[in-house]
Amino acid sequence: MKKRNRVLEILACTALAAAVFLGCMFTAQDNGKFEIEDVEGDRAHLADFAFEGIAGDETGQVHYIWQDGELKTDHYAGSLAQVDDVLYQKKLGKSMVSQYFKQLNNTLYPTPDLEAAPSEGAEVQTFDKLEDLPAKIRAEVEQDIQGRGEYTVKAAVTDSVDIFAEVNDYEHQKSTRFFTGMQLVEKEHYFAEVEYNNGGTRMGSGTFVQDHGISCVDMGDAHYTILNTDGSCEGEVYLQRIPKDGMISMQERPQEYWDGLYYDDTYGEAEIIKTFRVDAENRIISMEKAGKDRLLLAKSENDNLILELYDLEGNCIYRLDAGVPNVSSYELDTVQMLQREEQLVLWFGLSRRVQEDGMDEDSYHYEVDGTAYYVVENDEIRIVQAKKHMDYFDVQNGKVLQVEGYAPEHLATNFFGYMHVGLDIIVTDEKTGELLYQGRLMTDFVEDYNRRLTVVNIGQQAEPINEREHSVDWDKYNEVRTEDRNVGRVLPLEGRFYYTSWVPGSHWGYHDGDYYYH
Repeated sequence: MKKRNRVLEILACTALAAAVFLGCMFTAQDNGKFEIEDVEGDRAHLADFAFEGIAGDETGQVHYIWQDGELKTDHYAGSLAQVDDVLYQKKLGKSMVSQYFKQLNNTLYPTPDLEAAPSEGAEVQTFDKLEDLPAKIRAEVEQDIQGRGEYTVKAAVTDSVDIFAEVNDYEHQKSTRFFTGMQLVEKEHYFAEVEYNNGGTRMGSGTFVQDHGISCVDMGDAHYTILNTDGSCEGEVYLQRIPKDGMISMQERPQEYWDGLYYDDTYGEAEIIKTFRVDAENRIISMEKAGKDRLLLAKSENDNLILELYDLEGNCIYRLDAGVPNVSSYELDTVQMLQREEQLVLWFGLSRRVQEDGMDEDSYHYEVDGTAYYVVENDEIRIVQAKKHMDYFDVQNGKVLQVEGYAPEHLATNFFGYMHVGLDIIVTDEKTGELLYQGRLMTDFVEDYNRRLTVVNIGQQAEPINEREHSVDWDKYNEVRTEDRNVGRVLPLEGRFYYTSWVPGSHWGYHDGDYYYH
């Protein structure tokens, strides 16, 4: 019998896999249209900016870079999420093997935990029988114990609680727990825990305080934190520094932390660097990183939005009335920013809930009053004028870049949904608003959209499109619909794009390794 050469077989398989992979890369290249066309003004103004992005479908992507007045493109096989991972690993300097055959850790690291405990000197009532519980707690416990077998219950009620926060360093398994400065009074607060044979449930004020949210900024050797407040908060909150070398091991947390209904002590080091008074009209909205050693604080004063810039010692360097009155009427749910070593570019939509006559109390729609744009640099904060809504925005050298994705120009867009098939690009003078350049990133992606329109034979129907929504064969359309090519998010070539929410209790965590191409 002839001997098989395992080494040669392995080498042959490896070569075949490489050939297939390179073939996929080659076929992923789209020879269609992908270029910036000038509409008005001097393209040299666009050369002040550098940006990148991905455009494609579920099988292949164009990675484009605009830099030094030139548009460069590369082609990658794979879905947007897969290519996102590859490109971010390239930015980190990972090897070719790592880029294509390893996946980055994409764990969600949450913002600090918030917990409540009765204030020192507060009156506390305790309970250990279901029938003795106050009505509000009893109803919640009764709902939890349905069909779960034997249980024990313990509960407490108090008229005043302190809010504590815990910052966690998951990479090094370290933690610090500290008092935020906020004490909630003039309201009954309760804690309850139900234990079963296979676990337990905690409920009450100890979990509800998480709805306030807390801002936490990593500045290298320390975290800087402050409690975000809402209309229920009245009193003081602290801007605090949490040194990383003063955090304790998570394994060293006191046993009492786990055993009781609540824990009213602290561990690790926390330094108060500034105190703020808050109430319903004077709130702490959020805090963000604004350069390598600056903090941007968003707050309200008499319900007007105020932006303040602080150094790391708690000194206010610059203060700006942001031009947004009645800020509590808006839901600042998507706040976007470009974070750089010496600059922060920031923008968010001013959307508010509207309830009209005839709607039930849980029904509403949103109206958007515009978009607010700001830049923080050279120890000052400036309001920047731009169009009502932009998908991407940047400020460099006294010029403003505004980028907006555009959809196919067809009456059926509202019925079929749409993707972005290109980008409208304008550059204006920051001080005067004068248009310096206008251009458009052109592609042939609209062909995908037009191909779908032919499926339902839009052109052969007699009624106007806005009068025949129900005569379109939607089932036939849905059966053949595939992923269309789409121009995705624009990103800065230098710096970090980041987005979050300034809605109370909705300050998101972050993903390590998520570069937001999608």
